[in-house]
Amino acid sequence: MAEKHKTTHRNLQSDADGSLKEVDLSQGKPETDFWADVPEVVQQAIEKAKKQLDQGEGIPHDEVMKK
Repeated sequence: MAEKHKTTHRNLQSDADGSLKEVDLSQGKPETDFWADVPEVVQQAIEKAKKQLDQGEGIPHDEVMKK
């Protein structure tokens, strides 16, 4: 029981996403890849943006921050 209390206390001290992952792992649940949970339309938008950046079509961070 003391170990369960320590795990719960540690989880409360860490960030929410990390806590949930730690709880899942402590219960023997396999670690999952977040990409599988990302909606298809969002995955497509991310892939499109990555291609645009690879082609030099992005706007440098400094320029965006000036606006």
